[in-house]
Amino acid sequence: MTKAQPALKQIRMVHAVFLITQVLLILVILQVHPSEGGVAKELLFALPLVSASNVLILGGIRSRQLAAAREILRTAPDDDAALSRWRAGNILGFVCAESVSLFGLVLKFLGAQWNIAGLFFAVGISLLLIWTPRLDLPSQPD
Repeated sequence: MTKAQPALKQIRMVHAVFLITQVLLILVILQVHPSEGGVAKELLFALPLVSASNVLILGGIRSRQLAAAREILRTAPDDDAALSRWRAGNILGFVCAESVSLFGLVLKFLGAQWNIAGLFFAVGISLLLIWTPRLDLPSQPD
């Protein structure tokens, strides 16, 4: 067994925790029932812009980190530096997706309707599902 196999299991557990957190955020909103009212138009413009910027910038960094780490891990699955870079890239993606949902939580507590805040949650959950941790490992002889 290479070092990469336990690392993949570990990062998949972290991924599952981030997915569970999404559900918990929605449950908090459903339990608290924040009042809906007018949200400043500036926030309705700024938060999607910040979210999109986060996804584009952090998603790009994540992609480069993962690509470089995967390339090394294909030939050397026990490379500690590449595994660390791979883990960091995945966690960066999870945090990026979570931040989008947190903006939805903020909007909901500021009075936004579900059709607005829900979009942030949908994007955050979708990103987490799209960015499910994967690692192509060389096949091990039996």
